[in-house]
Amino acid sequence: MEIDNHSIADVLTLIKALETQFHAYVAVHDLVRKSGLFPALEESLTEALADLKPKMDAKYDAVIQKLYAADLQAADRALLEFLSAWKSKGPPN
Repeated sequence: MEIDNHSIADVLTLIKALETQFHAYVAVHDLVRKSGLFPALEESLTEALADLKPKMDAKYDAVIQKLYAADLQAADRALLEFLSAWKSKGPPN
């Protein structure tokens, strides 16, 4: 079984988005619970998401980029191997 780095990177991208949303909703929930008031929820959530972006980028982006790059390198190697082994079966066009 071959590991598909592109699929793993896609899954990590999804996990990053889910974790970011989760932490943003937790932050807004905590704000509501502590204040006892209902602030502008949409703006509070947008602000929480913006605050979390650098943390989530630092946590996930380097690994995701490495996986995409490794997948491209593997594809390049496979193409080079195919072209190296390919033998023409007729005269050139």
